[in-house]
Amino acid sequence: MKTCFRKEYCRQCGKPYDPALGKCPNCGTQSVAFEDVKGMANLTPMGWGKELALFLTGWLGFQLIGTLISLIVLSVAKGAYESAGLSGASLTAAMNAFQGSVTYAGAVDFSAYVILFCLMLVILDRDLYRLTKLFKKGKTYFGILAGVGMVILSAIYGMIIQATGLKGTNDNQSIINELVASSPILSVLIFSFLGPFCEELAYRVGLFGLGKRINTYFAYIVVSLIFGLIHLNFRNLGSALEWAYFPDYVISGFLFCLLYDKLGFGASYAAHVTNNFIGIMGIIISVNFGK
Repeated sequence: MKTCFRKEYCRQCGKPYDPALGKCPNCGTQSVAFEDVKGMANLTPMGWGKELALFLTGWLGFQLIGTLISLIVLSVAKGAYESAGLSGASLTAAMNAFQGSVTYAGAVDFSAYVILFCLMLVILDRDLYRLTKLFKKGKTYFGILAGVGMVILSAIYGMIIQATGLKGTNDNQSIINELVASSPILSVLIFSFLGPFCEELAYRVGLFGLGKRINTYFAYIVVSLIFGLIHLNFRNLGSALEWAYFPDYVISGFLFCLLYDKLGFGASYAAHVTNNFIGIMGIIISVNFGK
């Protein structure tokens, strides 16, 4: 698979292209490396450089965007508190309270995802069409069934965790619960559609695509583990709940990779959307009708 890290020049038209495509995109001539890359037939190769850019933007870029937005939001909040006459200990207490509020979390998380989504579109450029046309294929919609199955598996896993005596959820889910309760419409849009789109680009098209150029097993292991790690709160690693739910995210990451590998981006995205949408609708129903 390492041949996929260098361009191939078409034997027919002489133009360079990514051999992971399996054939020349200009004239359709089969790649000389076809036997090595036929296992990538369901993937959407974009060249290792763009795949790396998608991963780094979705992972490191998202962290940097969140940090920058956080600084801006905190600066605006501090100015508002100071204008209201707060200073010293009272200002510090107010800022600490604000930083732990759902208003702060929503301003940072929602804004970060919107900006990340826009950046992903810029990176994709003309390759966006290659992704959208996948939704014309019937196999894409097996992802919806897979997403429902993942919801059931996660629910069973959650019941097992609760049965051990651990109550509640990890920090990632707790924040989502609060955001959904306070901003249901935005939460549905961001966490059900934009978030999965960005994550599938970063961790399936980007990281999994890169990993599979090296070795398929390597790709599955690395992407599944990293997908689990990005859902951990590293400031609260002493919490048993954080680690208890870690395998659930790793399993989800593995299943999304499997869908991308076997059925393509459309299926993994459909499964991710379905999984998140059902979870968020469950929170909305619980908040509004659970009492």
